[in-house]
Amino acid sequence: MIDISVTPADTTVSDYDGMFLYKKDTLQYISHEEGRIRPVYDSGIAVRYAWDYFEKDHLGNTRIALGMQTDTSVYAATMETAKGAYENAIFADIDKSDSGCKCRKKWRKGGM
Repeated sequence: MIDISVTPADTTVSDYDGMFLYKKDTLQYISHEEGRIRPVYDSGIAVRYAWDYFEKDHLGNTRIALGMQTDTSVYAATMETAKGAYENAIFADIDKSDSGCKCRKKWRKGGM
Protein backbone atom coordinates (compact mmCIF):
# COMPACT_ATOMS: atom_id res chain seq x y z
CA MET A 1 0.00 0.00 0.00
CA ILE A 2 1.27 3.48 -0.81
CA ASP A 3 0.11 6.42 1.35
CA ILE A 4 0.35 9.55 -0.76
CA SER A 5 -1.17 11.83 1.91
CA VAL A 6 2.32 12.36 3.37
CA THR A 7 5.52 13.58 1.74
CA PRO A 8 7.50 11.56 0.83
CA ALA A 9 4.98 8.82 0.06
CA ASP A 10 4.99 6.00 2.63
CA THR A 11 4.97 2.42 1.32
CA THR A 12 3.67 -0.39 3.54
CA VAL A 13 4.33 -3.99 2.55
CA SER A 14 1.88 -6.61 3.86
CA ASP A 15 2.78 -10.29 3.62
CA TYR A 16 0.24 -13.06 4.11
CA ASP A 17 1.51 -16.51 5.04
CA GLY A 18 -1.53 -18.68 5.61
CA MET A 19 -3.13 -17.43 8.82
CA PHE A 20 -0.32 -14.95 9.56
CA LEU A 21 -0.24 -11.27 8.53
CA TYR A 22 3.05 -9.38 8.60
CA LYS A 23 3.56 -5.67 7.95
CA LYS A 24 7.13 -4.51 7.43
CA ASP A 25 8.30 -7.96 8.61
CA THR A 26 6.46 -7.60 11.94
CA LEU A 27 3.66 -10.00 12.90
CA GLN A 28 0.35 -8.11 13.09
CA TYR A 29 -2.05 -10.97 13.82
CA ILE A 30 -2.82 -14.66 13.42
CA SER A 31 -6.28 -15.47 12.09
CA HIS A 32 -8.29 -18.34 13.53
CA GLU A 33 -11.80 -19.68 13.00
CA GLU A 34 -13.39 -17.45 15.64
CA GLY A 35 -11.28 -14.29 15.35
CA ARG A 36 -7.61 -13.42 15.64
CA ILE A 37 -4.62 -13.36 17.98
CA ARG A 38 -2.63 -10.12 18.09
CA PRO A 39 0.85 -9.67 19.56
CA VAL A 40 1.16 -6.76 21.99
CA TYR A 41 4.60 -5.17 21.77
CA ASP A 42 5.79 -3.10 24.76
CA SER A 43 9.41 -2.01 25.01
CA GLY A 44 11.32 -3.86 27.71
CA ILE A 45 8.56 -6.47 28.16
CA ALA A 46 8.26 -9.87 26.50
CA VAL A 47 5.68 -10.08 23.72
CA ARG A 48 2.17 -10.78 25.01
CA TYR A 49 -0.82 -11.86 22.93
CA ALA A 50 -4.37 -10.47 22.89
CA TRP A 51 -7.27 -12.60 21.69
CA ASP A 52 -10.09 -11.01 19.67
CA TYR A 53 -13.31 -12.93 19.04
CA PHE A 54 -15.63 -11.93 16.21
CA GLU A 55 -19.39 -12.17 16.70
CA LYS A 56 -21.08 -12.74 13.36
CA ASP A 57 -24.64 -12.44 12.12
CA HIS A 58 -26.59 -15.11 10.27
CA LEU A 59 -24.91 -14.10 6.98
CA GLY A 60 -21.39 -14.44 8.37
CA ASN A 61 -20.70 -10.69 8.58
CA THR A 62 -18.68 -9.58 11.60
CA ARG A 63 -20.86 -7.37 13.82
CA ILE A 64 -18.62 -6.90 16.85
CA ALA A 65 -15.08 -7.75 17.92
CA LEU A 66 -14.69 -8.80 21.54
CA GLY A 67 -11.19 -8.46 22.90
CA MET A 68 -9.21 -9.14 26.03
CA GLN A 69 -7.04 -6.02 25.78
CA THR A 70 -8.45 -3.13 27.80
CA ASP A 71 -8.39 0.51 26.81
CA THR A 72 -10.01 3.03 29.11
CA SER A 73 -9.35 6.10 26.97
CA VAL A 74 -12.29 8.47 26.57
CA TYR A 75 -12.50 10.80 23.60
CA ALA A 76 -15.32 13.26 24.14
CA ALA A 77 -16.22 16.18 21.90
CA THR A 78 -17.68 18.51 24.50
CA MET A 79 -17.71 21.55 22.21
CA GLU A 80 -16.62 23.69 25.17
CA THR A 81 -14.51 26.72 24.32
CA ALA A 82 -11.86 25.93 26.94
CA LYS A 83 -11.27 22.50 25.38
CA GLY A 84 -11.46 23.72 21.77
CA ALA A 85 -7.73 23.47 20.94
CA TYR A 86 -7.48 19.92 22.32
CA GLU A 87 -10.65 18.76 20.56
CA ASN A 88 -9.54 20.31 17.27
CA ALA A 89 -6.29 18.31 17.57
CA ILE A 90 -7.93 14.90 18.11
CA PHE A 91 -11.08 15.22 15.98
CA ALA A 92 -10.99 15.86 12.24
CA ASP A 93 -12.72 18.96 10.89
CA ILE A 94 -14.43 19.86 14.18
CA ASP A 95 -14.22 23.56 13.29
CA LYS A 96 -16.13 22.89 10.08
CA SER A 97 -18.71 20.72 11.82
CA ASP A 98 -19.71 23.32 14.40
CA SER A 99 -20.09 26.20 11.94
CA GLY A 100 -23.86 25.81 11.87
CA CYS A 101 -24.18 24.72 15.49
CA LYS A 102 -25.72 27.32 17.75
CA CYS A 103 -24.69 25.45 20.91
CA ARG A 104 -20.93 26.13 20.67
CA LYS A 105 -21.60 29.74 19.78
CA LYS A 106 -23.77 30.08 22.89
CA TRP A 107 -21.06 28.42 24.99
CA ARG A 108 -18.50 30.84 23.59
CA LYS A 109 -20.73 33.73 24.62
CA GLY A 110 -21.26 32.21 28.08
CA GLY A 111 -24.82 31.00 27.46
CA MET A 112 -26.39 27.59 28.05
